[in-house]
Amino acid sequence: MPKPKIHLIAAQTLNRVIGKDGGMPWHLPRDLQHFKQRTSGHTIIMGRKTFQSLKKPLPNRKNIVISHSGQPLHADVAVFPAISEALAFCCNDEKVFIIGGGSLYAATIDEADFLTITWIHTELLGDTFFPPIRPQDWQETHRSHFAADAKNAFALDFVDYQRR
Repeated sequence: MPKPKIHLIAAQTLNRVIGKDGGMPWHLPRDLQHFKQRTSGHTIIMGRKTFQSLKKPLPNRKNIVISHSGQPLHADVAVFPAISEALAFCCNDEKVFIIGGGSLYAATIDEADFLTITWIHTELLGDTFFPPIRPQDWQETHRSHFAADAKNAFALDFVDYQRR
């Protein structure tokens, strides 16, 4: 059976924070635009808490939620109790994006083929973290730097990694 390429996409601070109190502790329009550009037209897989923070499915994407209960959440969202079932459902997709949260990133980083990380040039307090990116596992393939500006309070780098 074919298997899609697994991309983890996340924004994280220098101390690996990705969330606080069910949301992101920053507002960075440049990162949101980057996320939209990368994921539009593709399948996105997320945990239940991430979906609840979004409040509705993201447009122009196949939305899949991992929820142990398997209970339906929205008419336009497929729900699976395990990531393995979600990936089997996506077997004909070229690629899928894991978009959070922390426990789903931790459960899939060892299976992932690519990482798309927005490094936010600050350290913040948080309660949800991205797993460590081990240099022996990942090769950086592209980096774009953006300074802070009137709409984006922090400088950031968009960094692509490929599994070694």
